[in-house]
This record gives sequence, structure tokens and C-alpha cells, in this order.
Amino acid sequence: EAERSLLRRRASRISARRAVERMALGLSLYLRGEDGAPSVPDARALPRRLSLPEAIPENDFSSTTRGAELRAALQCHPRVAQKLAELESARIARDLARAQRAPRLDATFQHSRDLGAGPDSLGRSVFEAGLVFSMPLVMRSSRGRLAAAESQVNVLEEELRLIEDELLMRLANARSAERNAGEQFAVASALLDTSERLAAAERSRFEAGATSLFVVNQREQALARAALAQVGAARDLWQARAAWQATATCGDSPR
Repeated sequence: EAERSLLRRRASRISARRAVERMALGLSLYLRGEDGAPSVPDARALPRRLSLPEAIPENDFSSTTRGAELRAALQCHPRVAQKLAELESARIARDLARAQRAPRLDATFQHSRDLGAGPDSLGRSVFEAGLVFSMPLVMRSSRGRLAAAESQVNVLEEELRLIEDELLMRLANARSAERNAGEQFAVASALLDTSERLAAAERSRFEAGATSLFVVNQREQALARAALAQVGAARDLWQARAAWQATATCGDSPR
């Protein structure tokens, strides 16, 4: 039984080592040396203790705080910039369609003076001023262009509002994920501490002949699961912080 348990743990260790190497190779695409080549991090550089990110700033979801966060988020997303450009273009097209249907009043001013030989009466300067009023014909095509332009502006305004709502939802979702991950991390840490003490106590009982190797193995497996749960909760905390950072700020990396 001891030999079987030992072999199984060796197999698990090989699988875990492969997982670490795979992650290190993937991470090397973002870690570059001075020559620009990918730098594969050494597994020995892994921290012995889990580090946790800074907490996401509190938000009471008041209109002031939410508005400031939203303005920061709007500066960071190319979708927003693209939609704003489309909306500005549609507004210009709408204004042009309106102008083409409106009456037009033009002021004119002319100055003329004859030069060279001729009657003296033609030698003076002549100034002329006037107004030209024009009324475009009300055609169905012009009304249609204006209606289409106004409709396009309304559509783009609603699409922009939807993007804003999505950004707010992402911020709220990141906070919810962080809160739940923090609670999970606290529970996983307490469970890990209890599992460590229980596994140590079970090994002492085994040395005294009061229990079996099977029970010791079960306690140690529970200890491993508790350690993995703690790491998973810490990962969720980092992911929540990164999701909030990517939405709410520009150019900063999560710390």
C-alpha cells in the first residue's frame, strides 16, 4: 500500500511539474530579456508565500463616484472612441440634412470701377449690396435623408449608452468577484491550517500504531486539496483586480 501510494504521488508530481513548465513557457512570451528574446522564468523563483493584490477601491455606487469611474473607463476603451467618432459623423450628417431643408438667406456685396479711356461718368467706383433669399422645395427625398440621419444618431446614442452600461457592469462584477474571492481565501486559509494540524496529528497516531496508512494518506490528500483551494482563491483575487484595473484605469498595471 505504501509503495502504491508513493508511485501515485510520483506520477502526480510529474504532472504538476509539466503544468509548471507549460505555464512558464506561456509566461515567457510576456517576459523578455535585454535582447528581446522570451525569458522562461525558473520554477525556483516561485514565491514561498502567496502574495495578494491591493484591494479594489470602495465604491458606494453613488452617482458622483460612479460617474468618475465611468469617465475613467471611457478613456481606456477603443470601442468608446470608435462609437464617439461614428456619433459625431452622424450628427454632422444630420445637421447638413437639416440645413439643406431650411430657407437660405445670402448677403452680397460688389464693388466695381472702370479704368482707362471713357466717359467721366464711368470713372467713379460703384458699390452694390443685396440680399438673396431662397426656399428649397420640400421633397420626399430630403425629408427621407433627414429622417434617416436622425434615426442613425439615435441608434448610435443608444449603442454608446449600452457600452457605458457594460463598463459599469464590468466594474461591479469585478468588485463582486473580489469580495467573494476574499471570503473564499479566508475560508481556504482556515481550512489549510486545520488540515495541516489534522495531518500532523494523524501521522503521530500512525507512529503510535493507533491508525492506518490509508487514513494518513487521506489526511495528506485533504491537506493538498486545501492548499490548492487557497491558491485558487488567491488567483481569483488577482483576476478580479486585473479585470477592474483593465476597465477603470488607463496605462496602469495591477500591483
